[in-house]
Amino acid sequence: MLQNLNDLLLIFRGEHLKRKNLFFYTTNILFGIFFPFITTLITFLNDNEIRFQNTINHNLFINELTWVLQPFLTFFLPTAIVLQTIRLSYIDHKNNGWDLMQVQGISKFSIFFGKFTFLLFNVLQIIIAFFAAYFICFFLYKNFGNYATNTDLSIPFEFVRILFFRICFASFYFTSFLYVLSLIIKKPIFSFLFGFSSIIVEMLLATYNKIYFWSPNYQLTHIDIFKDNYESHGLLFTENISFIFGITILIIGFFIYKYKKLRIAFKFAKKESIIVFSVLALSILSYSFISKPKHFTPHERTIISGEIFTDMDFKNVYLVDRFLKDTLTTIPVKNGKFHSEIKNLEHHYYNVYLDNKIPLNFYLNTKDSLNIQASIFKKQRNIIGVKGNGFFYTPELRAYFIDNIIRNPELAKQQNKIHKAFERGYSNLLENLEKDFMHIDNFKPNKEITERNKTLLNLQMLEWWNDAEIAHQNSTENKNLEKSELILKIEREIPENSMHILDNSFYRKRILNSYNQNSHLDALKMFANQKENGMFKDFFLLLELEEYFKNSTDIDKNYEILDFFQNKIENKKVHKKLANSLEIQKSLIPGSSIPNLQFKNLENEILDIESFKGKYIVIDFWASWCGPCKVESPIFQMKSEGYDEEEILFISISTDRNEFDWRNSISKKDEPHFLIDPKFEKVLSEKLNIKTIPRFMMLDKEGKIIYSELPRPSNDSFDILIKNVLKNDSTLHNSNIIK
Repeated sequence: MLQNLNDLLLIFRGEHLKRKNLFFYTTNILFGIFFPFITTLITFLNDNEIRFQNTINHNLFINELTWVLQPFLTFFLPTAIVLQTIRLSYIDHKNNGWDLMQVQGISKFSIFFGKFTFLLFNVLQIIIAFFAAYFICFFLYKNFGNYATNTDLSIPFEFVRILFFRICFASFYFTSFLYVLSLIIKKPIFSFLFGFSSIIVEMLLATYNKIYFWSPNYQLTHIDIFKDNYESHGLLFTENISFIFGITILIIGFFIYKYKKLRIAFKFAKKESIIVFSVLALSILSYSFISKPKHFTPHERTIISGEIFTDMDFKNVYLVDRFLKDTLTTIPVKNGKFHSEIKNLEHHYYNVYLDNKIPLNFYLNTKDSLNIQASIFKKQRNIIGVKGNGFFYTPELRAYFIDNIIRNPELAKQQNKIHKAFERGYSNLLENLEKDFMHIDNFKPNKEITERNKTLLNLQMLEWWNDAEIAHQNSTENKNLEKSELILKIEREIPENSMHILDNSFYRKRILNSYNQNSHLDALKMFANQKENGMFKDFFLLLELEEYFKNSTDIDKNYEILDFFQNKIENKKVHKKLANSLEIQKSLIPGSSIPNLQFKNLENEILDIESFKGKYIVIDFWASWCGPCKVESPIFQMKSEGYDEEEILFISISTDRNEFDWRNSISKKDEPHFLIDPKFEKVLSEKLNIKTIPRFMMLDKEGKIIYSELPRPSNDSFDILIKNVLKNDSTLHNSNIIK
């Protein structure tokens, strides 16, 4: 064994000397550094400002690496492996190197694996060159890029370490496959064509979302870096498959190299052939075990647990019903960890709030488990690991086929083409639905969530069908579009009273449309009269009435409507929620006074809203930990510069609990920045209905509401509404708020 190892090292050194002057290493370095430097140049020449502005509240290193890495792994690294493998084997095929080394008394084992070790060394050089080039590019990004304030500029070395090893393992199978192929096929052109074709085929399969774990370079082209999960994972199941198949290919390749022909091996080397077939069988069994989708173990109760890595003070985690906005349980956080078991949890959407700061959306039922690993720091927040069925929530469904129909009048005229497009599109979406929900560790949703996702797909198809019907009628002078068998089948599969999809607005719209009334309110009243009492009816009315009240400014009429539905709603919490919504709406109508909020400025002076009477006031409610706030705040300050300060004042009020966080996050100290008094936190939520931030509000010169919720400054309507008020000199308009 020791002799084989010495011979292997001897072969490695020999390969190094043979190729020292053939620019092997130079080629490796060029392949590694090419794409990072090219992308850096493109960035600074074209869209430097646009891309860097999007890095807010993200780690700049990871954000830019995500953009650079995928093309490198999809094309440049596989191509480099193909070329270097062929160059290595071609020289020995041409000069009979494989046979000459055996004359020197070196074992075939040492020759075969010595050359492969040298090839791995070359692949490693390419990967190291890529990371080295990227570090240089990151230095340029960091020092010369136009990124946003408070972007995290640290280098996550643990992330780099894990990613580096993942790439090495992911490339192992492809390298082994090409090495054995180039050994068998002596003509380099055929090895090149076969290897390069596999790269192109894999890219095409990725385009159509086809997943084949056994493909030689699948692991590279699908190495999704999982940037939000790197701290809780090492090698993934895909890299394990790459390693197992790589070892199997090498053993079979060595077997072929040793005996030249398989029939000779079967005749004279039965022991070795048994070993090879045993390894092959073990490899197939291992692949079947690793690639088989896993499901989370159900529990008798819903379990919510996790850990928060942070430099902030987190005290509690809250489980909140998304329909009622009701806190179901409060889970204390001790030493960054939390754990709770909950009985009789209904099967629908929930919010998990990390200390009332960060909302996470999950879909849970009674037997689900949910484990959250969160990394939340003052400059950056990442949900780095989520395990449990609640991880699998609403799918994002897109269908470009319907866009062609709607936008092309000629296509919209032809019923047969519309039917075929829907059949083809539905088949593809249905096939990809489960693939899209593959978890980082090869977990898949349970049966209930899978069925729910399919129902959501069906609803989306029906919504697209409605669009197609309109396009068809417009193209054919109101001729109706005949429903295909597929659409009729989908309609039959939509459940009637499903709590699982009640949050879907199109589902509720379909139910109300079935009552065939002239108005939405009439259909809702008929629904309430005919539908039997129960949870489905109560929550249906809650969601629809809240939406109705939200779009109506006639407060008195809204109270009359609520009185009508009072006896139709069995759940007292639902009725209370609707009543509270109207109370808040009443307190926020134009002309209403708001509570006299108190806050401190940067000089620690205590001020209140009345301090600014005599001027119009536009308020930005924000916080240092809020990503969208950091996007809108600079725009808010920029907009303020276009107005006369004597007439209108733009002020920023932070809801931070920690004064240090507030002061540290302010870039322009000369702007009017304030920190809300903690005793007014509840007022913001209950009286001003500030549930999420950023939130923008406009008051008149008497401190009364003009707009309780302005659009964000990045929206053109922000300026339009403000200028409209100033133009009319404090004339209040009872107009709908644009969101």
